[in-house]
Order: sequence, then structure tokens, then C-alpha cells
Amino acid sequence: MIKLIFYYDETNNIRKLRITEKGLNVDSPSVFVLGGVISTKAKCESEWESLKKIWKIQSNNSDIKLKHLIKGDIYSVLNSKKVGVFLQWLKDSEMLIHYICVDLFYFTVVDIIDSFVLNSPRVDIYLNFIPLLKDTLYELVLQNKEATLQVFFNYQYPDIEIPIVRKFTEDLYDTLFERNEYNQKTQEEHIGFYLLNALFKENINDNELVFLHNETGLTPIESFESFYTIRINKYKSHKHILDEELSFDREAFDDGVEIDNYEFCNSNTEYLIQASDIIVGILGKFFTEINSIKLNEISHFIEALNSNGKKTL
Repeated sequence: MIKLIFYYDETNNIRKLRITEKGLNVDSPSVFVLGGVISTKAKCESEWESLKKIWKIQSNNSDIKLKHLIKGDIYSVLNSKKVGVFLQWLKDSEMLIHYICVDLFYFTVVDIIDSFVLNSPRVDIYLNFIPLLKDTLYELVLQNKEATLQVFFNYQYPDIEIPIVRKFTEDLYDTLFERNEYNQKTQEEHIGFYLLNALFKENINDNELVFLHNETGLTPIESFESFYTIRINKYKSHKHILDEELSFDREAFDDGVEIDNYEFCNSNTEYLIQASDIIVGILGKFFTEINSIKLNEISHFIEALNSNGKKTL
């Protein structure tokens, strides 16, 4: 088996996501991306130096980031010839890309579905519709964001005490379903809405939400270490190189990794961490933009790109 080397960087790490009396501590968090490049063969740093010349970046700049290639929104990034050159270099170098992207607010909300489904006597049926149920819940929450966050605040979400679980479920149901009618939905939305409505009603008298107890109240995301440790533990037989500037609790990270298959490096001396910065920067802007538009608007997104942008996409 070929031993791979994973290089990491991140973007849109907000450190913590909290629920306050006025809403979220970060009102509309961008999509968090963790990822980078995977090296499958010996490195060739001279290629990176050649890229810097093509980009017209001074040779004494030892830490290249996406902002050195292009600044601006995802349209500017995709339309950039420098970004196109970078992606072609990755392809020619036989590099692989790895990443995870997380909508932090979605991540915060969907434990409700997992808890409800485990409580249901029809769990086998609902398991087939988990993605649809989560997406439908998220859409309803976004439509009623301020009121939903007030419910979360009132009940110290995601640490809901067992004696008030029923009241939480009732209040959340009233908040989400009071102003929504089946006849306002498309057929697919109708199915998700119907199933979610039924799932709520099945749970209205339950006293437990298994994934919403013994957590830190009003802090759905306390840290980001687990996104790293899960990935490193998944690929135990490979090596993982992380930027030493990454912002998390190093001690908690060390405790979470099962084997010693990782190390921290200074991005100034490791050009593949710099390449990883560019990759996650592109993906962070891309997924944040895609997350903000509707499915039927995707064609407009593509049409707004120039020929180079479409090729890069």
C-alpha cells in the first residue's frame, strides 16, 4: 500500500459557536473547510518556485496564501488565471485533494433529527430519510431563525434538561410549523415537511433527546479539534502534516489522536501547506457562496463566470 502524506490548512474557523440572547455570536458563519493536498510521490520544490515566477510573486515571499494570487469573492477567484494555473499544476503533479466542509449552523441544528429518530417506533423507516429530514428542518429553521434561536436560548440548547424536553419540543414545533402550510411546498418539499411534522408529533411526549443532554449549554461548537482528530484517526496508516499556526487546543488535540502519525510544521518551510492554504481558501469561498443560493440559481452562478472561470470550476 502506498503511504500518503496529508497536508492540512483550514479556513473560516470561528473558534466557538455560541447562542446568545440576541442570536449567534457569529450571525452568519461561513462554511468551515479543513483540507489540503495529498502527496503521492517525492516532492519537487523547484516546481513551486517556478509557479511563483508565473504568478509574479517575489522569490523572498516564503509563505504564499490565496490572497497573494487573488482577492475578492468566489467569482473573482474562479475567474483568476493564477488560480487556473495553480489547479493545473496540481493536476500535472498528480496531487490529490482532501477536504471536509461544514455548515456550522446546520451542524448545530441537525442533532435534533438524530435524537428524534432514535426515539421513534418507526426508526427503520425514518433512517431512509435522514438527509431529507435534516434538510427540511434546516430550511424551516432558516425561515424562522430569530424565533428558533430564542427557543434554543430559553432551553440552553444543546444541553436540554430532561424535565423540560417535552416543553422544548412543543415550543420548537410551534415555532417551526405555525406559519408553514403543505400547499406552499413543491412535491419533494411537501414530503420532507410531512415526514418532519410526523416525526415531531411522535416525539412531543418523549422525555429524552439523547444527543442533546450533558453538553455545554448555549455552546453548540466548543472547538474544532475533533474535525482534525476524526480524520487523522480514520487514516491511521498515513502521515499527516499540519500548519503549526492552526487555532485549536493542542493538548486536547493530542489526547484525541489515537496514534503518533502526525506532526506540525511551519508553513514558511513547507510549500505543500501553502498549497493547502490556497485549496481550502478556494473551497471556503465556493461552498459559502453555494450554500447561500438556491438550487435553481446554480445556472446563474455559472453564467456569471468568464470562460476561464468555467474551466476552473
